[in-house]
Amino acid sequence: MNERLFWLAHLHSWADITDAEELLYGADYEAAGAFQHRLFAQASWPTFTIPLRTGHRIHIVYRTFEEDEGVDYLLHHPDWDLAELLATEEGHFMGPGLSWPELVAAAGNALPGGTTTAPQARLLLLLPALGNDAPPNDA
Repeated sequence: MNERLFWLAHLHSWADITDAEELLYGADYEAAGAFQHRLFAQASWPTFTIPLRTGHRIHIVYRTFEEDEGVDYLLHHPDWDLAELLATEEGHFMGPGLSWPELVAAAGNALPGGTTTAPQARLLLLLPALGNDAPPNDA
């Protein structure tokens, strides 16, 4: 998350959907694409975790299978055998995803035990999993 191009690469699919790519990328469009390619070329799966007040965790997983890469947003609880798929990005979004209130609550809870406690970083990590077609005006 500390690399300069990470956020541009992470928000790549979301920007394409919202036609915000020029605003988001500017002159770094090609560099962000190259960085995203490097993320998916790793043997390990980069994973980010956000704890929730209910004891659940959201895991953002960069699935790096060759020819089947994508970003999965998983909901898990320690008592569960398997995680539930909230959303996935594989060149397109598949949900249900998170509602705006759910996203804001997860981003702003500041609970320890995740990848970061910074609400702005959590919001950006979760933004591509937003399932609302029409979030509220204050979003």
